[in-house]
Amino acid sequence: MSPFIPEALLVTARSDAPFSPVVALVLFAGMWVLSCTVMSWVTGHRALLVRYPPVDELVEKSFHFASGHMRWGVSFHNALYVGIGTAGVHLAPNGLFRSPFFRGIPCIPWSELHCVRPQEDGLFGWPGVSRFEVPALNLRISIRGEPGRAIEGKLALLSVAGR
Repeated sequence: MSPFIPEALLVTARSDAPFSPVVALVLFAGMWVLSCTVMSWVTGHRALLVRYPPVDELVEKSFHFASGHMRWGVSFHNALYVGIGTAGVHLAPNGLFRSPFFRGIPCIPWSELHCVRPQEDGLFGWPGVSRFEVPALNLRISIRGEPGRAIEGKLALLSVAGR
């Protein structure tokens, strides 16, 4: 018997039943963790964590179900956490979609974030997407709606104050 696998799981796995709920649950959980870990690398969340570690600060505004796109057009529909703080933007997938190996929420400093294209108002600005870039990582981020406008506003406020 393996010391890493509970005996009940081994007995269930050896049964002649065509469907084992315990095995199905373990496989599902394993696939979920694997998928979240791979997506963390693909979208750039892991690279953000390495370069910009989490910062313990109170955020001025937070959006728990923001929508957007990260590297290679990976879409997060209502699955992004965006926090606006004094140190920078806290950006990560929601907790359910974050890899258990990369749990932190990176804080991108304001000086490292550039607005590539602001949201447009009116009928022709209907997509409502703000586009940002982190040049140090060659990472492009699109954030839809109010969270994107909040980041734009903070960047504009900081650029006016910095002059």
